[in-house]
Amino acid sequence: MLNLNAIVLRSALLCLMFGTTAYAERSHVSKSGPVLTGSVVKISTRCIDGIHVPQVGVYLQFRNDDAVPWILITPSYLFQKRVEFLSSEVASSVVVADTLSFNPYLENPWGTPSSSDYDPSPGFVRSLDTAEPPRILAPGSYFEFHDTLWFKNGFRIEIQKGHESKKCEQQTVTATPEYPFFIVQYSLSVKKYPQGTDLLNRLKDRWRPFGILDLHKGGDLYFKSDKIFLKVDN
Repeated sequence: MLNLNAIVLRSALLCLMFGTTAYAERSHVSKSGPVLTGSVVKISTRCIDGIHVPQVGVYLQFRNDDAVPWILITPSYLFQKRVEFLSSEVASSVVVADTLSFNPYLENPWGTPSSSDYDPSPGFVRSLDTAEPPRILAPGSYFEFHDTLWFKNGFRIEIQKGHESKKCEQQTVTATPEYPFFIVQYSLSVKKYPQGTDLLNRLKDRWRPFGILDLHKGGDLYFKSDKIFLKVDN
């Protein structure tokens, strides 16, 4: 059973820490939302169904530059992911990346779901329905996480001479990006589940004493990164 007195006491302490105006969401307070930045830590390839697939490891950071605390639900494999290549820093040309998604609960983790696959989403949706938020991003704080992206386009694959006749896993290859920048977007909608019809809006109201749950139009979660340089930082 939830200890309501403890929750009320914690809410009061948070108000003292961050100030009541932060929770009132008054119009004069900046509410831009968490900033998502990133950097590439590794570019390699992975053999999937006998084909070399470019694999990019990305270090990402949510940062709170606002004067109010934000509530964060961290992206996971249950989020929809969209990546866009940029031809220049000013985004004069945008190309949608064709990506692969990995889901450990599928019979074929790289394939499309089938009726025999286990769907963990309902359990995830129920786990969100809590009295307190999973993570609070206080003003001036940050949260770091890693992600891996797999691409079907946007890279040039070169197989080392003499390795052409070898199996995919035995070949030495190089993946070279064809674009200098990219952005990544994460989104999550839980409306298709009966218990999730209006869940995120209800959580936004319930968690208001702790901070702001920033919802996109339609009541879904949505994060978009700043431009990320598609090159490994030295």
